[in-house]
Amino acid sequence: MSKLTLNVDKTVLARAKRYARKRGVSVSHIVQEYLDVVGGAAARAASSAASTPVKPSVKHDAPVL
Repeated sequence: MSKLTLNVDKTVLARAKRYARKRGVSVSHIVQEYLDVVGGAAARAASSAASTPVKPSVKHDAPVL
């Protein structure tokens, strides 16, 4: 496991700690899950974009203005 240092507003950190405490997990666990979700969504979007053909948005016979 790698270590990560974040700079977070004190108020945001306090809310994150309360949220984590209520759920019985660490702030690190919450951040890791969030990054996993975001990273997974980005990977799925990139994979989908790579497999989806790009459609031209302008017809070839459209007049040039």
